[in-house]
Amino acid sequence: MKTLIKQKGQSLIEAIVALSAAVLIISAIAVAVLTSVGNSDYSKNQNKATLYAQEELESLRESSEISWSNFSSQGSGIYCVGSNEVLESSVSNCSTANLDNYYIRQVDLYDFNTSGCTNSRKVRVSVFWSDGKCQSGQFCHNVVLESCFADNNTLPTP
Repeated sequence: MKTLIKQKGQSLIEAIVALSAAVLIISAIAVAVLTSVGNSDYSKNQNKATLYAQEELESLRESSEISWSNFSSQGSGIYCVGSNEVLESSVSNCSTANLDNYYIRQVDLYDFNTSGCTNSRKVRVSVFWSDGKCQSGQFCHNVVLESCFADNNTLPTP
């Protein structure tokens, strides 16, 4: 009779240990899945931000090729650029989402012959976004593309 009571108690302990192990394994899988989903969201947002930056850089390059005089006369400074592709002058960094109500696209135009851009103009396009990893109200992620634009219609003197 004593053997039967010990076996019942031992079966209960085995069941609790097995259940605890199952809970730990399921918790680990859930954490891995949630981390994976968060990483895929970040990658998706980064890819979209890169696309927005590339689109603006190509738009500016096209503008410079169509009319270098108009492009070169554009003042140096910071410009906010929404989906309408219009450069809107800004006193400081752009702070309001202007693309999909999620991203901020900003263009920095530099003076000629700055930062390694000899006989050309440096252009920097930045796209910022925010997610659950950022502090409230801050855009803590960004993609930055830079290029030097020159007047391609001018032939160099021999």
